[in-house]
Amino acid sequence: MTLYTHPVHARRRGSLDADADTGHNGDMKPARWIFPAALAALAAGFAALAAGCAAEPTPIRAYEARGVLVDVREDRSSVVISHDAIANYMPAMEMPFPLAHPDVADGFEAGDEVEFHIVVFDTFESSIVHMEAPPSHEGPFPAFALEGLDGGAVTSAMLKGRVAIVNFWASWCAPCREEMPVLDRLRDAYREQGLEVVGIAQDPENMVDIRAQVAELGIDYPIAVGDGVLEEALGGVWAIPTTFVLTRDGEVADTHVGLVTEAALERIIRELL
Repeated sequence: MTLYTHPVHARRRGSLDADADTGHNGDMKPARWIFPAALAALAAGFAALAAGCAAEPTPIRAYEARGVLVDVREDRSSVVISHDAIANYMPAMEMPFPLAHPDVADGFEAGDEVEFHIVVFDTFESSIVHMEAPPSHEGPFPAFALEGLDGGAVTSAMLKGRVAIVNFWASWCAPCREEMPVLDRLRDAYREQGLEVVGIAQDPENMVDIRAQVAELGIDYPIAVGDGVLEEALGGVWAIPTTFVLTRDGEVADTHVGLVTEAALERIIRELL
């Protein structure tokens, strides 16, 4: 609530005005009634303001989103989440969110992928009222056929009989930029032993940036542009980067959300080759 105040203009009685009550000129009579009235108005205004502050905020909107927990406060009062764009609310970013109750974060820790529900109140504050683990994809990796940067096809058939890394990325994603040279080095090191890597860009509206980044980093593994079909078959790719490691039989052996280290990927690959 906003308390609006308006200045009170009282006409001063002085030597140029006749005093209607006394009939004298030059003697100013104090307007004693102004001060009690002003104080009463101020008191009433502050009382209304206090009442407004004490009132429970009213929920006005709710949103659902997915992301990766970056940090959980020790007292479970808030979390930091790196999330994708939330339609009609905010762009993709990493930011803190208060929790409606400490129990909301029970069972979760940094690095977990989560689905979360945000409620926005009429005070313009917001809080997460629910979090849960999103469904994970297990079993065979879905078949796909996508257009590559060179105009050719990038398909799941290219991965048949090979250990594969399928990496979902975007040109605006800083961790992706750090991760792509790692994937390229691993492909060079283990390609003869049966490793293949495919990158699937998630921002087709930024083709100029996609091509520029691939060229600048000297990436040699196939790059395709996502069309949403594969992502939907996987149950959604809600955080960037997301990396799937596949067996020679095309089964999902490991899924990693967020930046993955070269050592961690190499360990998994060597177990599967």
